[in-house]
Amino acid sequence: MEKRLLSLISMLMLLCGIAAAQAPSTVRGSVTSADDGEAIVGASVMVVGTNIGANTDIDGRFVITNVPSSAKYVTVAYVGMATQEVKIAPNMEIKMKPTLELGEVVVTAMGIKRDKKALGYASQDLKADELITDGTTSMASAIQGKLTGVDIRQSSGAPGASAQIVIRGARSATTSRSM
Repeated sequence: MEKRLLSLISMLMLLCGIAAAQAPSTVRGSVTSADDGEAIVGASVMVVGTNIGANTDIDGRFVITNVPSSAKYVTVAYVGMATQEVKIAPNMEIKMKPTLELGEVVVTAMGIKRDKKALGYASQDLKADELITDGTTSMASAIQGKLTGVDIRQSSGAPGASAQIVIRGARSATTSRSM
């Protein structure tokens, strides 16, 4: 009787150990720039093969909970940086490398691209340095008031709120005029 009880208890302990090994875990880490070591704010960190993920905070840190034990990699993505697939570790330190830099972009009409030199009219420039010096957190806020014909309407004053960008105005063809 004692042998049976002992084998039953050891079997239960083994099953509990296996169940605990398969329980979801938490992955923590930080994302920085490989160039200057600065924290990357808002980078997307997703567990490969799932829809589980998180964005980095103001210090470049992230915490992903409920990560399945079968997960092996996370994908890290950020605009202007090369997307990486990194093996999951207890405390991850991910360094992202920048991708190609944006050159001049000239928007003339829908689907038409031209070099600035080929245009028969004046165009306006906005350099990256002018966007960075404002200290704003969104691209829409940085552009506001700097380009002629570009109207930016914030949906609210909350951080991260969406913005509507209208280039060269939105005019209605259905307005009526009194004669």
